[in-house]
Amino acid sequence: MQESERAVKRCIGPDEGIAEPHGSYSQGIVYGSTLYVSGQAAFDSSTGEIVSQDFGVQAQRTIENLLDVAAAAGAGPSDAVRVDVHLSDLEDFSAFDEVYRRYFSEPYPTRMTVGSRLIPGLLIEMDGLFAVPSRNVGHDTPTS
Repeated sequence: MQESERAVKRCIGPDEGIAEPHGSYSQGIVYGSTLYVSGQAAFDSSTGEIVSQDFGVQAQRTIENLLDVAAAAGAGPSDAVRVDVHLSDLEDFSAFDEVYRRYFSEPYPTRMTVGSRLIPGLLIEMDGLFAVPSRNVGHDTPTS
């Protein structure tokens, strides 16, 4: 395979205005025409603190943080292919779905929702896959 035929891997992070991750991972990676977004939660990007203990507020901020990474890669809610949702309490599923429908519309992305043990105070976490429109596919780091 020639160098020009290899898929490229582009990091979405602080250079695109996305908060620095709290560990050794990337907030998002564009590989080919797919954006892989790491788990996003209800953290305020300027303070690093959880925004609220209200589930609805956390759900909204979590989705907005996910979509901020997507936007930095040139994708939006309609480009979402799959999202995975981790709830600290599955009783919050209906409340989550209500907030979710404000951001995503039919055809909805595929989705998995599970109950998970999250860090103290965190009620929700989401990650996702997005199709990146071809005009926004970067040419950064070739992969082998």
